[in-house]
Amino acid sequence: MRFGDRFRVLVAAVAFAAFCTPSAKAAERTIYLTFDDGPLPGTENVLQVLFEENVPATMFMVGLHVETQDGGRAVLSEAKSLDAVVVGNHSYSHAHNRYRQFYSNSDGVIADFEKANGVLGLAKPTPARLPGRNVFRLQNIHSEDLSLDVREWGQERLDFELVSEAGFRLFGWDHMNGFTTMTASLFNPRGHW
Repeated sequence: MRFGDRFRVLVAAVAFAAFCTPSAKAAERTIYLTFDDGPLPGTENVLQVLFEENVPATMFMVGLHVETQDGGRAVLSEAKSLDAVVVGNHSYSHAHNRYRQFYSNSDGVIADFEKANGVLGLAKPTPARLPGRNVFRLQNIHSEDLSLDVREWGQERLDFELVSEAGFRLFGWDHMNGFTTMTASLFNPRGHW
């Protein structure tokens, strides 16, 4: 089965689970599809399925990937051309996978996001998602990464107000106690706030 076919099956399964439960009414349910770290191999397939099925989604892209992946700029351009797709900022460097160092310098985080905005061609206010492991990093919601030793919890700190004042609207991607941190409904499918 091709990636696009598997993706269609996944979207159908998610929609079925959300809309077809006996106690659920379709009008009361919303699913937000978001994708991080692109453009990477497979991003074009995702975009093709989103286009063909007219499914709205947010693509949080990494500036370095746009510059270094074969066809990265073309994939970014394609994503930005789709009416149902919002392109968001997922940093320039993805913290070079050194999250503790990255988050210990809020000014550095902002500079990294500014560089990504330039590469991605995004204007402020910018929808953004912070890079990193399975850690909730939103101003009002925080949970530690369970893959870290307990002694390491709390060592990655970020000045959320400084990031917000710099024009980056942070969005999470997971659930915590039933509360959805991904609040994509704050912007419409064309990215207007």
